[in-house]
Amino acid sequence: MGTSNVYLTLAQLKSTLSMTGTTFADADINLAMGAASRAVDEITGRRFWQDTGTSNVRWYTPRSYKLVQLDDLITLASPGVAIDRGGNGTYSETWVQGTDFVLEPFNAPSENPVRPYETLRVRLLSGRWLPPYIERSVQVTGQFGWPAVPDDVTAACGILAAKLLRRSREAPFGIVTAGIDQAAAMRIGRTDPDVYMLLRDYTRHEPFV
Repeated sequence: MGTSNVYLTLAQLKSTLSMTGTTFADADINLAMGAASRAVDEITGRRFWQDTGTSNVRWYTPRSYKLVQLDDLITLASPGVAIDRGGNGTYSETWVQGTDFVLEPFNAPSENPVRPYETLRVRLLSGRWLPPYIERSVQVTGQFGWPAVPDDVTAACGILAAKLLRRSREAPFGIVTAGIDQAAAMRIGRTDPDVYMLLRDYTRHEPFV
């Protein structure tokens, strides 16, 4: 389990564990942070880091004429949204935000914490419509992920990582890595009431079509 795209720092977790200034358990702590972060991804159905680039391209298959659920989207980049209505891999329609479609939740950039957009909705008066069930017919270019890791997510990761680390340090026969894995973190996260309370508002749901 790597230490990239984790939702808390080594210093944060060591402070929580009263281990600041020590290094003997750093390898185990890094494993626990990685497992906890990936477990949070699975529990919530999303990931909380942002793309390194601002012009990443993703494709979607709409299930209705009026909206399509997107991966968490921070900002659009040119060409923004393009449509392949004929299903032949040619995205000949370029749509304009605010004219042809809107992104929801409308107030996502004003939330605290700032949230990403999750849904593209066709404007009622635009005369546009999505091509339902045509595979990869909606192309979106932009930066995906979350603008910043929410404090609640960091706290949930800290709880999970601390419990994983405690399990590993108490393991028999000196097997210190026992229990430091994503599956163990998910089992703890799904039953821990504190983790549930912290993550419940960040769990992704299917939109009502």
